Amino acid sequence: MKVRTRFFCIVLLLAWAAPGAADGDSPVAAAAKPPSSHTAAQQALLRKTLPFEDRRDFEEHRRGFVAAPSY
Repeated sequence: MKVRTRFFCIVLLLAWAAPGAADGDSPVAAAAKPPSSHTAAQQALLRKTLPFEDRRDFEEHRRGFVAAPSY
C-alpha cells in the first residue's frame, strides 16, 4: 500500500511540475473539452439563482482581516 501511495504522489508531482503545466500546455489541458450544451445550460440556470449582488460575505471577510503578510 505504501509503495502505491508513494508512486501516485510522485506521478502527481511530476505532472504538476511538468514544463508548460502552468501555461495550459500540459497534456491534461490539451485533452480538456468544453462543457456540453446540457452542462452549460445547467450552469447558466444556477448562475441566475446565485445572489452575486449580495456582497456581505466579502465585507465580513474583510472585517475579519488581521494583517497583510510582511512580504
